[in-house]
Parts: sequence; C-alpha cells; structure tokens
Amino acid sequence: MAGPSSLEVVLVQIAHKSKVLLSSFQVLLVDDCRFQRVLTEILLGRLGITPTIASGGDEAICLDGHRDFDLILMDIQMPGMDGFETTRRIREAQARRERPRRVPVIAYTACQMPLDAELMRRSGMNDAIQKPCSATTMRDCLLHWCPDTVSSSIRRVKSDAHA
Repeated sequence: MAGPSSLEVVLVQIAHKSKVLLSSFQVLLVDDCRFQRVLTEILLGRLGITPTIASGGDEAICLDGHRDFDLILMDIQMPGMDGFETTRRIREAQARRERPRRVPVIAYTACQMPLDAELMRRSGMNDAIQKPCSATTMRDCLLHWCPDTVSSSIRRVKSDAHA
C-alpha cells in the first residue's frame, strides 16, 4: 500500500500549524445519507475544506442561489428529487443569473455501475467519482475541475510550509 503523497504530507503539516489550507475553497456537498455526509466531511477536512451541506435537492438549489461555490458534489440517488434533476435545476437557475457562473457539478455516487454519460451530460454534470473515495482521488478531482483556485491555495500552503 502506498504511503501519503508529498502534497498530503505538506497539507497535514500545515493543517496542524494554521488550520487555513483550502478553507476558502467552497464545496457544496449534496447527499441524503447522514453517514455518507460525515465520511465526506472527514475526507474534505483532511484537505482543509469544510463543505456546506445539503441533505436534498431543494436545499441544494436554494443554497446554490445564495452562495458562490467552487464545486458541487452531488449524490445521485436521493428520495424526491434525484441528483440529475437537482443538477438540471441548478443549471437553469445559474443561467438566469445576472452574471452566470457554471460551477462544476461532480456526481458523487456509491452506485457500482457506470453512470449513463448522456444522462449526466443532459443534466449538466461535469464528471463522476465513486464514493467512498481516497483523499488523493478527491484532491485530483478538485485540481482537475478547479485548477486555478486549488493550485493557488496549494502554492500558498507550500510557501507557508517553508516559512
């Protein structure tokens, strides 16, 4: 089993010193399962991120309308409004805003079968990751979809580590 990456080591070292890390990175976590929310909060916490939580689609739509998120992690299977419909409605609301901003929406699913790529595209999702996932997988997802925000935070963290 591989050990932690150098980035993870740096992040952990800085976390103990400053508790800042990626704290300015805004993630909306949408999941109806309390257990999964707690696991994901711990995972994101290892990266210094405290997510905003929505336990369902209606709450997620409301939160997205009132906050500027850098990324949305969207559960697929939720009672009432599923993740596809929630994402579609978020995209519609984002398009109506005075200054439209298309926030990356990542399907965050425990489903073992591959997601329907066409359904994801039509709903407005950008990507999918399997839960539970490792800190490395989550970090790679953040770097891929929000490279400017995450990279500047990581550069700041690394420079703090050498100070």
